[in-house]
Amino acid sequence: MCLARFGNGWANNSLQVSAGLLASQLASSGAGCVSPPAPPELNRWMLAFSGAYYEDKAQIMTRITLKLIALFEIISGLAGLVFIGGGIAGILPYDAVPVLWFGLFPLVSVIAGALLWLRWRYAVWLSILVQLLQVPFFYSGGSLLHLGLALNLTVKAIWNARDGGSPTVLGINFLALGVLIGLLWCRSALPEVDVSDNASNRALASALRVRQDL
Repeated sequence: MCLARFGNGWANNSLQVSAGLLASQLASSGAGCVSPPAPPELNRWMLAFSGAYYEDKAQIMTRITLKLIALFEIISGLAGLVFIGGGIAGILPYDAVPVLWFGLFPLVSVIAGALLWLRWRYAVWLSILVQLLQVPFFYSGGSLLHLGLALNLTVKAIWNARDGGSPTVLGINFLALGVLIGLLWCRSALPEVDVSDNASNRALASALRVRQDL
């Protein structure tokens, strides 16, 4: 019995010594400090939130662009109304009054900018129409199309000016064209980035959908 007890005690001591040596080796090599691999659920949550983060960056760029365009439309419309008021009062040339549709077009520009600032559902389409009408410049026989009169950067070319007749002037308002391109870019991004939603709520909803799929 003494031999049996001695044998059991020697075996226990050997196991303890072996475990201690193994622990010291792991500590010296740094393997004991390695964290266990993340579970698949955590990886999927991290992917969901990282995707929402990159989507939020695109959303911020779209919002900033739309805000700037909205400010431009409001300022352009107000400047047009100043031309109308000055033309009626005799301070500015009256020719601008019929060109700007007697104040109707500047008023529409202000409304489009305000609705775009407030992120109305169809404000982008209305702003596209407003800017599209300001792109062309046309003059012939006393008829003038120049709805971007208030704020413009127009390049013109004279055509058919021979025989002493009334020339035809064609032009492009590159300022309105640039704004139009910006609106079209924002419109193409809208199906992927909804500018009317809160980014944090969408990130949480995306993460919850991932959680439900687990």
